[in-house]
Amino acid sequence: GVGQPIALRLWTQHNELFDPAFQALADAYTTANPDVTLTVETFPIAEYSRLVKDSLSTGNAADIIQMAGGTLCVYSANLSAAPQAIVDLRPLDHFDPVIIGAFMCDGKLFGLPLETSIPWGLAVSGAGAATDVAWDFVRFAALDADNAEAWNAATGTRKAIIP
Repeated sequence: GVGQPIALRLWTQHNELFDPAFQALADAYTTANPDVTLTVETFPIAEYSRLVKDSLSTGNAADIIQMAGGTLCVYSANLSAAPQAIVDLRPLDHFDPVIIGAFMCDGKLFGLPLETSIPWGLAVSGAGAATDVAWDFVRFAALDADNAEAWNAATGTRKAIIP
């Protein structure tokens, strides 16, 4: 557990398959970390890009944001780079170099992929008060093989993590 009450928000694009899969990840994480409340908020695809752009630039974004890896560098000044605890897990060893490379900016990791098609994954806002806990959720969702596999199975996407 994290040892203190923490409320986090996760923003995603609305998708019939992805919404329950993200909620299942959030539920599993909060079960394992009862001091954490994780609210999943979904938005129409047509509005999502603008919402993320505007919210990151004003510091009002959710703690965790579903993003396409190739877009992260545009927003890296408003995102939280992976803390040492995540770097120590050697995520670069667990993903195809091309896929994880989309989440790297200036040699720093700014997110982790969940799938290989674009690739989509999760990033952490730099404005949140609990970025280490937000990054722990990203680790839980994308780097934990069982959770990543369950998400891919529920969404019908190809897994990003490699054995």
